[in-house]
Amino acid sequence: MLELRKMTPAEYSNYMKYSVNNYAVEKQNGEGLTEENALKIAQDSYAKLLPQGLDTPEQYLYSVFDETSEKSVGILWMAKKLNGVKPYTF
Repeated sequence: MLELRKMTPAEYSNYMKYSVNNYAVEKQNGEGLTEENALKIAQDSYAKLLPQGLDTPEQYLYSVFDETSEKSVGILWMAKKLNGVKPYTF
């Protein structure tokens, strides 16, 4: 069974280190960017999406745990998107 828990600041810090670096590598390999340029784009992208970190309004970050082993098995990031001033409808 899986359990969702609000991401802690320590988990967020680890997530950001991994995600920014991973995204930078993808940008570097996929677009032929220099390591420096790819890292800057990745940092800027995450800073734009999560300007207040875990406290960014309408952004919800969770850690996913295996209840049996109590090990982290992933993350879930959800966002409330707006269409103008109204929430998107699907």
